[in-house]
Amino acid sequence: MNALEKINMAILLATISYVIAIDKVLAGFSDLPTQMRWFITFLTSVGLFRILIVLVYWVITSSSALLALYHRGRFLKGLWTCAYEVDGK
Repeated sequence: MNALEKINMAILLATISYVIAIDKVLAGFSDLPTQMRWFITFLTSVGLFRILIVLVYWVITSSSALLALYHRGRFLKGLWTCAYEVDGK
């Protein structure tokens, strides 16, 4: 699992934890229909996921230390590099 997959997995786990927590909180409102609870949970979890993705990648790209951790020694400040893999090669 590479660094990008680990970051995405952590964001996904945070979002799933939020979904479980907000569903329990909204379950306490007996006058709120179940469909409305699901709709609120869905919309807010999609928004949270998007905000976390943007925020985490903004923080990483704005910090040289975090970029160095992310690229594992292939990062030199002021020098941009790109590498890709095709079929694991």
